[in-house]
Amino acid sequence: MAVTMFDAGRGEVTNKDLIARAAYVLVSKIYRVMEAAEEHRARRETQRQLSRLSDAMLQDIGLERADVGRQISDLHTPGR
Repeated sequence: MAVTMFDAGRGEVTNKDLIARAAYVLVSKIYRVMEAAEEHRARRETQRQLSRLSDAMLQDIGLERADVGRQISDLHTPGR
């Protein structure tokens, strides 16, 4: 038994339409989770690399050891 609904803007909505919409939402959410995981990995890698630098090297690039965590957040925040 096919369930149909009515969407005022597009007319009849079938099971196939609902499944397609659900799949799109699911894939979009998975993509966002994957992006967040990659962002987290990049932050960890940046912090690991900066933590290996000496205080003098950090100072050469304008950082202090105490600022490293904040700077990493700033570097990896979209729009900055």
